[in-house]
Amino acid sequence: MNFIELDSYLRKHSASEERYMKEPVLSEWFKDDNKVLVDGRYVFHFSKPFMSVSSNQDYFVNKHSRFIHVPEHIHGYIELNFVYSGQCRQSINNKDVLLKKGDIVLIDTEIPHSIAKTGEDDIIINLLIYQNFFSKCLSQIAATESYLSQFLLQAISDSQKHNQYLIFRNTNTEKISLLFQQLLCEVYEPGIGTKEMKDLYIQLIFLELIRSFSVEVNGTELETQQTKLALDILGYIEAHYETCSLGETAAHFGYNASYFSHMIRKTTGMSFKELILNKRIENSRIQLIHSSKSVRDVALDCGFTNLNHYYKLFQEHFGMTPSKYRKANQISE
Repeated sequence: MNFIELDSYLRKHSASEERYMKEPVLSEWFKDDNKVLVDGRYVFHFSKPFMSVSSNQDYFVNKHSRFIHVPEHIHGYIELNFVYSGQCRQSINNKDVLLKKGDIVLIDTEIPHSIAKTGEDDIIINLLIYQNFFSKCLSQIAATESYLSQFLLQAISDSQKHNQYLIFRNTNTEKISLLFQQLLCEVYEPGIGTKEMKDLYIQLIFLELIRSFSVEVNGTELETQQTKLALDILGYIEAHYETCSLGETAAHFGYNASYFSHMIRKTTGMSFKELILNKRIENSRIQLIHSSKSVRDVALDCGFTNLNHYYKLFQEHFGMTPSKYRKANQISE
């Protein structure tokens, strides 16, 4: 799929858009029994994206359906909206927001928001991201102090209040548009290594947000010192995940293990053990695809000394054994 074909595909009416043009009635997801009370008013609540997502996916990419008003709702995943074409009006936390071509809004979990009816030229791309994705790659995409890194740290923390959103006003659409076009081509026409390509494009999108955009901040910010420390810790784990222990890492940053463990959980929403295991299992997945090492050697290289435990964790993360995953996804060098 080239970019001209992609543009044509995005502008073509989907089945739901054809239905909304004839009769603007929302899907069965919007039922009164899906409503919860937020700040004195009832809003729809969704724990998963509207379309089914397999258990081993950390995000979901789709085109927003035009010609229908989406009422106020909240959900348990982070939402990014990119205006590919036209414009988009939203109400976020009771504030009216107008997004134009090239603009991006990043909405934290549990933030009430609604989307006004869009027209023929209004093409909005939705990127729905589970917190686990950022827990695994935050140290790579947010290694510098920025409003975005603060947002991501707060978004993945269970102890923080989720009441923030960021708006990126795009002054140079070429790079970010190109990345979204490449991502969408992988989504709509997958091939060998598609998951790795999509992961990389999403990380590059967030890096580009840090580098090239002006940002409007709404909501609570983390303290800069706390943000920097959390990123330093994640960076240390990134570099030493094969062998580092809680006690060793705590000592490196000058804390006792008990306090450090509590601080990690509070800041990232995950335990030290979970952060280490996520990094090890993700790196093993990459090695399975890009190397000819045996599964045993891959597991040992990534810090797993118990092969049965490794097989169990891999199955839980990716829904299949390491051997089956390699067979389905291996890239010839």
